[in-house]
Amino acid sequence: MFTVMLAMLTGCTASFVEAPYDAFITAPSDVVLGWSDTLNQFDLAGYPLVVEFLVQRIDPITGITEPLPHIRLDISSNGSGVYLMPEEAVELVGYPGVPDNIQSIDDVRATCVDENGNYALVEEWCAWFWDANGAQFYSFAGTYADAFTTLDSGELYFYAPNFVVTQTDRRGVARLMALVDYTITDTNSFISSTISASSGNAGDTMTISFSGTIAESTDTTDTSGGSDTGG
Repeated sequence: MFTVMLAMLTGCTASFVEAPYDAFITAPSDVVLGWSDTLNQFDLAGYPLVVEFLVQRIDPITGITEPLPHIRLDISSNGSGVYLMPEEAVELVGYPGVPDNIQSIDDVRATCVDENGNYALVEEWCAWFWDANGAQFYSFAGTYADAFTTLDSGELYFYAPNFVVTQTDRRGVARLMALVDYTITDTNSFISSTISASSGNAGDTMTISFSGTIAESTDTTDTSGGSDTGG
């Protein structure tokens, strides 16, 4: 069983503020991911996305649109299979040198999943994932990689929040990574997920849609148990 935790990315908490009444938030463009039954597994073999929300206001005197730094943003995904992480949780790595006998996702699972069906860091490359759009490999960095551990109860714990609190930089941008692991399904399709940001009266949402159809036998139950949004 996987445990989902809350991330608090507060930075300099004393300096950020709620967006003013005339601010507006611009979400990233909606994306469509090619998806399949094989990809749609609760296994951390996900699809990484760079997500940037922009906070701005229009100066009522000059009419100039200006970015707003140090604005608090509450960012959440509506699907328990879309994880939100600080940018520093993920780092670019070189080609991982996967063994020649690893030719498919099923091969990866055979190596990187234990007898109970839980993700296991058997090989270093088990923690690396591929961004097909950017043609780059990524891995979890430092203490984030160390967050994969088995609790005394036998449950697998990993860093996979679907809610973060962060702030905009001097450009008015809040940047983070989203890892799309899985989504729920209906009779014959994958259900879209959203990532939303809000501050004060402002808010905006990006949608992650999935192309492809599912097999009739696919289990559509969300078994993650949801997210823990406690303190």
